[in-house]
Amino acid sequence: MNPSVLPSWLRPMRRQDHEIVDSERIWEIIRRAEVCHVAFCGGDWPYIVPMSFGIFDETLYFHCASDGIKLDLLKANHNVCFEVETGVRIVPGDQACDWSVRYQSVIGFGRLSLVEDLDEKHAGLEALLAQYKALAQYRVLARHKTDGETEIPQHISSDTTVLRVDIISLTGKESTNHSD
Repeated sequence: MNPSVLPSWLRPMRRQDHEIVDSERIWEIIRRAEVCHVAFCGGDWPYIVPMSFGIFDETLYFHCASDGIKLDLLKANHNVCFEVETGVRIVPGDQACDWSVRYQSVIGFGRLSLVEDLDEKHAGLEALLAQYKALAQYRVLARHKTDGETEIPQHISSDTTVLRVDIISLTGKESTNHSD
């Protein structure tokens, strides 16, 4: 990761008592997330989209259609910001200003690119499948067996658009207690 290429407007987290600095905890939050929200740059306007994702060697992989807004924006600017969250829970209060939200989240910056190499595309798709298989087993949400074959046929890899984000920085944040 190379934080020296981050946006100049980015500054340290205001609530440092909520910051997660341990990289293993940050990666655990990413592994437990169901969706990754990816923000693209389009002129003066951001474009954010929820995406299925997988992790391989501390790199995030996504798949998408072979054309569309995401790929159009990627051609113009490969800088992205992404966010995941877990453990989101509303905490009601006795008065309006006593309500709160508990969560763990990670925000990252990186460079998104199309994966052209067939072996890497295959690995990226396998990472996507492994991400959701692990979540299903962890949360016992699967209605289908999750211990079956998870091998992606090679022809699927060659016909699928796979994206990779090379991460520049990660920041974790949590609000998990009542001491806010």
